[in-house]
Amino acid sequence: MADDDVVEIKCKVNSKGAAPVPILTPQIPYIKGLMQAVKAFEKLTVSAAIKGSRKDAIAALMVHPLIGDYHKAKAVLDEMLQANAKFLPKGLWS
Repeated sequence: MADDDVVEIKCKVNSKGAAPVPILTPQIPYIKGLMQAVKAFEKLTVSAAIKGSRKDAIAALMVHPLIGDYHKAKAVLDEMLQANAKFLPKGLWS
């Protein structure tokens, strides 16, 4: 993970507050790859939301481990945009 990536980690909590439990670099390649793919999905999703970018939204869905296919990504995005159209600014996402 990049030094500036935000991740959820386990913490020990006591009267002094929360202290992160150190995380060792994952040694299993598919775990590390999965973590990197999900982080790429998150970053592209944020970019898509900020810019209203259909291109970034499809790219995000294509790198997500559960989608990874253009036709599936487009279908998911189209359905999500239609379901949430009343909450989205007009003219974006086209």
